[in-house]
Amino acid sequence: MFVKLLFSLCLTATLYGTILGVIVYLLNAILRKQVPARFRFCLWLIMALRFLVPFAPETSFSLFNAFRRVSDNSAGAVLTSAAQSSGGEGADIFLVCGIVWLCVTAALLLWFIIPQIIMRRRIARLETYDEPVFTAALDLCRARLKIKRKIRPVIQSEIETPAVCGVIRPYLLLQKDIGSMPDEEIRHIILHECCHIKRHDVASGFLLSLIRAVHWFNPLLWLFDFKARQEMEMAADERALGYMENDEHIEYGMTIINTAARFSVFNTGAAVGMSGEKSNIKRRVKSIAAFKKPAMICRVLGSAVVILVGLTCLTNAKLPEPIRPESNKLYHSITETRKFRAAERTAADKNGAGPEGPAAESGAAVPQYEPNAVSGTQGEPKQPSRSEQTAAPTETAGSGKGIVVITDAGIYSSGNAADTYGEPDKTAEVTDENDAVLFSSGGEVITASSNRLKPGTTYEDVKAETENSGRQPKEVVVPAGGSAEVEAVPDSEGDVSIYLNSESADMVSVDVYEGGTGIGRLFLKPRTFTSYTVSNLSGDGCRLSISAAALTKALIY
Repeated sequence: MFVKLLFSLCLTATLYGTILGVIVYLLNAILRKQVPARFRFCLWLIMALRFLVPFAPETSFSLFNAFRRVSDNSAGAVLTSAAQSSGGEGADIFLVCGIVWLCVTAALLLWFIIPQIIMRRRIARLETYDEPVFTAALDLCRARLKIKRKIRPVIQSEIETPAVCGVIRPYLLLQKDIGSMPDEEIRHIILHECCHIKRHDVASGFLLSLIRAVHWFNPLLWLFDFKARQEMEMAADERALGYMENDEHIEYGMTIINTAARFSVFNTGAAVGMSGEKSNIKRRVKSIAAFKKPAMICRVLGSAVVILVGLTCLTNAKLPEPIRPESNKLYHSITETRKFRAAERTAADKNGAGPEGPAAESGAAVPQYEPNAVSGTQGEPKQPSRSEQTAAPTETAGSGKGIVVITDAGIYSSGNAADTYGEPDKTAEVTDENDAVLFSSGGEVITASSNRLKPGTTYEDVKAETENSGRQPKEVVVPAGGSAEVEAVPDSEGDVSIYLNSESADMVSVDVYEGGTGIGRLFLKPRTFTSYTVSNLSGDGCRLSISAAALTKALIY
């Protein structure tokens, strides 16, 4: 169960992150010449955070409001639901996938972390490179960039290119031939690596490597990671160029070319080097040759884009919250209906119309029995229909039938008494965000509502919780393109809840009957972490006829 939950959360995060990654990729392609590299890299960091955290605050301005299916049916939830609806075999497949993902992730994390620990211990034992000219150049760069942390330069052979490592205590990793390099190249290398330290690029590299290890199965993430590291190097180049005169830019570009030619390809999450990927050298050199200090309008545009993307993409879609009964505009109608029923039962008992009253003893008409719809055996006593119980003299049988459509956009209810069963009325008035009238007649109000469950709640969780509460839930499997019926007994409040597990998102039709008379039809959309409730039913029970286009598993409780 724990593995399945982790895998489900990972799939949810990878879906959110992939959508944001595509958006960032397109934004960087469009704004490449208008926005400085440091802002473009910030967009990739926002994407990295989205991959790392599957949960986020829900807001009405979230970009994911345009992807409501992502909010209600995330990747992990959809796969979990599909596995459950296909029975034990599907659940086993999902569990096996989760175990494989967890094992590969653990192996990648160990492969990444253990070598870094070993390398860090080796570097810590090395002597500090304190050549006077080099030390003076390093102190000058620290002062210009206002770096307060001490940077320790060391000669090592672990990484064959100038680089920095260490998030808290940075090390400047140098090669043995550093003393034979021209003074200008040494100054450029120091300035570039100090820019990485100032920008905390080592921590950013760690974050990207961590996400790549967790979401290793996502091919788009590998592309996003490559692009993010390219922007990180270009952002460091731009910052270094900002401290140079214009006639020095060409020399800096030559330093990058010479460094790439002299040293091997460098790629690790524990350190950030100057040469980077050789495939990116040509692009970096072109950018250096055309470099100009960004205008104020470009910096303002970059800041605005980063803030806008952060606010709209680090938040989730706003989902409808359950309405408390006290604030529900139907609450008072439901309360009055319950009082009406109680008074009706009291009056029936006084008049001898109860099940053990004088009417039964005097040979009065007794309730008729109707055959069981499934087995054909004698079923429960046939109850008087809704119209017989409560209809006014001017009303006809079936008056008050309603159609309720529960969709992502809200709950639609047709309120006309003349409505009959048929296709849902999409133009019907939205009576309430969470409750709608299904039946109203003779003082009675029957409502339908949707309820958000705790994220991560599964079909089995709902079943177990219902059983623990002392109630026995009923399960029914509706074949694809078919229907099934089930008898339901409301709880003490007159509520019957329905939890759907379907292979598709197509609407499921539920006809509600009491005493053999239909009182309304529900069109429900199977959604993860959502249940549906018909409220204020009589305690004698009701019958639900469920029809679905795809294989659907329903839990009635």
